[in-house]
Parts: sequence; structure tokens; C-alpha cells
Amino acid sequence: MAETLVFQLLNAMVWSWVLALLALGLTLVFGYLDIVNVAHGALYAIGAAVSWWIIQATGAPLGGFLLSLVVAPIVVALIGIVAFQTTLRPIEKQPPIYTLITTFGLFFVLQHALFLIFGGAPRSVDLPVATLIPLLDRTYPLYRILMACGAAAIIAGLWYVLHHSTYGTWIRAVQQNRDVATAMGIPARQVTLVVFAAGCGLAGLAGVLAAPVLQVRYDMGIDIIIDAFIVVIAAGFGNILGTIIVALIYQLVQGVMVMMVTPVQGKVLALSLVLAWVLIRRKGLLEREKRR
Repeated sequence: MAETLVFQLLNAMVWSWVLALLALGLTLVFGYLDIVNVAHGALYAIGAAVSWWIIQATGAPLGGFLLSLVVAPIVVALIGIVAFQTTLRPIEKQPPIYTLITTFGLFFVLQHALFLIFGGAPRSVDLPVATLIPLLDRTYPLYRILMACGAAAIIAGLWYVLHHSTYGTWIRAVQQNRDVATAMGIPARQVTLVVFAAGCGLAGLAGVLAAPVLQVRYDMGIDIIIDAFIVVIAAGFGNILGTIIVALIYQLVQGVMVMMVTPVQGKVLALSLVLAWVLIRRKGLLEREKRR
């Protein structure tokens, strides 16, 4: 029982970092652009599919995986740029409900396009690092630990860019007051495009990291995007630290609950806990200053 609990908690902690990475793409786009990107789940699936294609083409699990860490986010970001310029840019000054409906439709377009290209059969990606490390009386895949560390490093890099770089200052300036930022010479249109592309790229990165652990499917983004929205809503849009904390708590609760109930019931209990928290603290886990 104790061994099982340790492994469940370890799996939950590992997966929470990937979930946080995906959720941060959502919170980055909404927190700074006021765009609710429902298509984020489809972009996550595209990132995983691109990773599978690259690994199959190279025939090298480690080399192909490392290459896909660079290529897949770029491909997904480029898809995001095209989608933004063609569907979201014309309505960017409209209320968020317009972008919500638009990205909802974009989700189905991208998902069905992936189905036509990738197919409906699940595909498997070999672990880029097949090493198993001893843990208690069992073994645990080293890749999962590296996956969590990679996601954490990406999140730390994003935080640094947002808070300690010139471009991060530009992003916050555009968020606070777009007109004033433009008058000060900040390229607001370029900043908006870069933020959206970065959010999409994070979805692609999360898909690449998850591909060796999960089966790659054209619809794999449906379930996880729900979890990502739950995390973002509970943490508060635009809240990086809160997103990490809520993702960890949400996964840990599920990990413990599945030892006592079915996985579906465990997810329902975890969701109920998060919803109760949202009702108690409606501004999120860590309140942010209201945007002007």
C-alpha cells in the first residue's frame, strides 16, 4: 500500500509539471491578450503528432525526440500565427466571447485536419531514455523525471523572460495599456502576435514531452484541455505561480483518490475540490492586481 502510494504521488507530481506547462500557454494568452484559446488542446495533439513523425523519420528515439523539442513547437507556433492572423486578428477588439467561439471552431478544424493527416489509430513513441531507476522494490522510468525537470525548466525560463527581459517589459506594458505602449514606441501588434505564438508553442512542447508516455492520438487534446482550463480558472488567469500550485494539488488529489475509488470517480472528486475552491476564492489562488 505504501509503495503504491509513493508511486501514485510521484506520477502525479511528474504529470503536474506537464499539465502546468500546457496550462501556462492558456494563461499566457488570456492573461496578456484576453483570448480564451480553446484550440489549445488541438495544438497539444499536433505537437505530439509532429514528434511521432520526426522520430519515425529519423529512426532514432533520442535524437528524433531532441529534434522534435525544437521543431514541433516552431511548427505549432507557426500554425498559431496563421490562425491568429486569419481568424483572431480581425476580431481582437471584440468581447472575449467572440474569440471563445472562434477558437472553439478552430479546435474542431485543427483536430479534424490532424485526423485526416495522422489517422485515427493511436501511435506509440519509444522512450528517448529507456533507463529505469530503482525505487523501493520496483523501478521507475528515468524519462518521467527528466520530463518533469524539462517542463519545470521551460516554465522557469518563461518566468524569467516575462519579468527580467526587455520583451517581457513590453508584454506587460501592452497588457496594462496598449495605446500608451504604442505611443511609447513599443510594437504592440508584434508583441501580441509573439505572445499568442509563444502560448501555442508551449502547447506543442507539452505534447512532445507527453508523447513518449501517452499514446499519440488525433483527439488526445480533448481530455487534457479540460484539466488545463480547470487549473487556469482555479489559479486565476495570468498567474504563473498559482498555475503550478493548482496543477500539483489537482494531480496529487487524483493520484491519492484512484487508490480508493475508480479513476473517473477520483477525477470527479478532484474536480469538486477545485470547483469548491473557485467558489470560495473567485479571483484565483493568488490574487492578481486588476488589469487596467
